[in-house]
Amino acid sequence: MSDFFPGDKVRFLNEDGEGIVVAVQGNGVMVRTADGFDIPYPAAQLVKFESGNPRFEREKEEDAAIDELRSEHGIFLSYQKKSTDLCKVFLVNQTTYPLYFSLCEQVGNRWKGRLDGMLPSGAFAEVASRFMSQLERWPIVSVRILYLGDDKELPEPKSFEHKVVAKKFLSTLATTPVMNKEGYLFQLDGDEWREQQVELKSKLKQIFKNAGAAEQVLDETSLRIPDVIDLHIEAIPTAPPNLSTKSILRFQLNYADEMLDKAVAAGKAKITFIHGAGDGVLKREIQEMARKNPHVTSFGKADPSKYGGGATFLKLE
Repeated sequence: MSDFFPGDKVRFLNEDGEGIVVAVQGNGVMVRTADGFDIPYPAAQLVKFESGNPRFEREKEEDAAIDELRSEHGIFLSYQKKSTDLCKVFLVNQTTYPLYFSLCEQVGNRWKGRLDGMLPSGAFAEVASRFMSQLERWPIVSVRILYLGDDKELPEPKSFEHKVVAKKFLSTLATTPVMNKEGYLFQLDGDEWREQQVELKSKLKQIFKNAGAAEQVLDETSLRIPDVIDLHIEAIPTAPPNLSTKSILRFQLNYADEMLDKAVAAGKAKITFIHGAGDGVLKREIQEMARKNPHVTSFGKADPSKYGGGATFLKLE
């Protein structure tokens, strides 16, 4: 069970933003964001910064389906500046498993072992140091991971090679999970982790739906979803004013995801999202959402005579 209660205010570890806990099931937490959307998160990806109303009490009954959710992803290297030139390198374990790790560096044509050891879940360890003045010459690093624990089936061991690209390094500054400090952050298992999040949030949504933990009001109008959804921020009736550019994109995507869920629930065969031409960011995100949604059978450019190149249709089942 998690340590969150309805009413708690939380921040997200892996993305910007905060929200209020509206429901808890085992290690799954439903959070209402500042945009007004209810989104499920694993408890390990949240930080409580203000307790809610004490009248709310946690459910005592364990939800086995949620408690069994284990995350093998969340392995980071964080470069923390300690002085003008010195940078300390930390290995961060945000997975739910204790790890055994070994770290090697490429020196010439050979690999040299630098450090190995145990790293508990939710912990970090200093594994190297670097000088910023030598950034262009930082060696390639190999990190090998062995998952530990009492589970009958553990994740397969993993091996990652990491090379810092000097011209992109300064753009990676972010809050480091677990450490809660700014650092130049690299997620070694990032691609796998992003795929897992889609599956995990889908599973959490289903569990909350089955448990009735997240109250969902579906009025008559929600079943009459329009065939065409305009995602321009000024066309979204629930959009708050004065959103930042980054918040606008997030709001548009949350709104699109919500409308897609309602369209599926209403049994629609097709829905079209107007995203505009622009720089193509929103279009790519909508297509990625369509690609990963199991209810979308196909998608493509909507009728250019009506929308130019600024809309995408999704066929549903």
